[in-house]
Amino acid sequence: MIVSKLYWKLLKKNGFVFIFYLGIFLMITILTAQSLRNNNTQYEDVKVKVALYDEDQTTFTDNIKDYLKDYVVFKDIDRNRVDDAFFYREVEVVVIIPEGFTTNFFNSDVANINIKVLPESTKAFTFEQVINKYLNLVRVYQDNDLINEDYHTEIKEILAKEVMITLPESNLENYILVHFYYNYVAYIAFALITTLMGTIMATFKSLDIKRRNNIGSISNRKMNLVLLVCNTLLGLGVLGILIVLSIILYKDLIFNLNTFYLIINSLIYTVTIIALTYFIIALFDSRQIIGAIANVLSLGSAFITGVFIPQEFLNKGILYFAQIFPSFWFIKANDYLADLTHFDLAILKPAFQAFLVQIIMAIVFIGLSLIISKRKQLAEN
Repeated sequence: MIVSKLYWKLLKKNGFVFIFYLGIFLMITILTAQSLRNNNTQYEDVKVKVALYDEDQTTFTDNIKDYLKDYVVFKDIDRNRVDDAFFYREVEVVVIIPEGFTTNFFNSDVANINIKVLPESTKAFTFEQVINKYLNLVRVYQDNDLINEDYHTEIKEILAKEVMITLPESNLENYILVHFYYNYVAYIAFALITTLMGTIMATFKSLDIKRRNNIGSISNRKMNLVLLVCNTLLGLGVLGILIVLSIILYKDLIFNLNTFYLIINSLIYTVTIIALTYFIIALFDSRQIIGAIANVLSLGSAFITGVFIPQEFLNKGILYFAQIFPSFWFIKANDYLADLTHFDLAILKPAFQAFLVQIIMAIVFIGLSLIISKRKQLAEN
């Protein structure tokens, strides 16, 4: 009872850490959720600012310009200052139709339109798609002897037709919000558990306190057992608060099997983080060192395991290295589970494999912690 009272007293003393991390977590979660809700998921054409210079001056090039006017905003830029206009983003695409283009195109020779685009402009990519669709369809007409006086009008009508897509009704349409939330749990749970638990346990590891406990009525085994229970309750308490917050924020999306498995994954991950924290505490005695390592590991792993940047966008070499962190397997399981619409043992096998890796990591961390602690205890005695 004395040990547990001291534990919770120390936790209360460090409560500002919990409030600080939780506040940041809520702020980022709410802002991101608002951003995702405001995204327009309906496709629409975007008009790009184009400076076009026609050196061929034929009916065919006039047709190209006529087709493009529905998709671009033509900018009248003097040829001598086009580079400056491009640099200052007055235009996003510079198009030059070279002399002889029409002749080369209809003679099946090499016929290229010179296009210069801003590297970071997604609109420019759309423009290239638009012009290629037109040229490819003209080529189809030519190959099938369909070129006539009205071919340009016919091609415009064909390309103007929109494909109607009907998506099946599903509550998972906006599940990306819950998916993001539970992915971010990897960082906030890691940071909170390692920081709080490390700070408290470092106090108990003080040599003076250890010697004082040795002459007390509570055995080391009993004290370690009480601390283990308290640390487990701390980790589960942190996870419980995060789960409750997810229910409050996403009550309309969260009650399904996907979330059930995400919570199981979070529970396994929390146990693994508790075991990892014990390993860190076994290695180091200084509260400052433990706190620094906790911050570096939680934040650093978040960048390379898929918390802040999706795993699909990360370099393969980075992902290979990231596999040593529990966060990698937690995110991998989350990403897989969030997209499921059907559940059976065969389908869930990849997620179960990620669960198993985390459990093995927890066992390894606990084993290493016991070995290191035993050796340090013998050295102290």
